Amino acid sequence: MRLLLWDGLRPVAIGLTAGAGIALLTSRLLACILFGVGTRDPLAFSIASGVLLASAAAAVFIPARRAARMDPAFVPPHSCRRASIGSTRDARHAGT
Repeated sequence: MRLLLWDGLRPVAIGLTAGAGIALLTSRLLACILFGVGTRDPLAFSIASGVLLASAAAAVFIPARRAARMDPAFVPPHSCRRASIGSTRDARHAGT
């Protein structure tokens, strides 16, 4: 489960780091539309980053937990059917 979480949150961490850097660099351009918040307010940056990270963690954790609870030997019937819909039937009837 740790691997699934890391694989899901790695792009989020990269995006948050890049987004925070870009936001700090462009904060002077946005100073005219900010009211009551400084252009480099650490509390605002922390809250925004925390909300994004928490929502991404929930979006990754819930399916990862569900996948970890499943029996690896169990294969849902619809997953087999989907893979064989076009491949075997088309291969058998290709010559006719």
